[in-house]
Amino acid sequence: MKRGGTGVCRALESALSDRSLSNEVTIKGTGCMKNCKAGPNLVMPDKTRYSRIQEKQVPALLDKHFADKIVEKSENQREVVISTVSIG
Repeated sequence: MKRGGTGVCRALESALSDRSLSNEVTIKGTGCMKNCKAGPNLVMPDKTRYSRIQEKQVPALLDKHFADKIVEKSENQREVVISTVSIG
């Protein structure tokens, strides 16, 4: 968290909210990922790992990893697969 993890968490929360995914995606803190010097580290639900994540990168990463999980039912309804994003 010393390397910017708190800001990345806030950016994740904001980006999830903007995409109406707040109730479908869980942000989970992790213990040691053995990569502290390259933090903040992010693990997406498909196990893809990212290091040295900056707040400004978060929206694009969410679009990349969750775009295919949103199935439009109508203009106002969406179905989302529940996933977990881990940050350490």
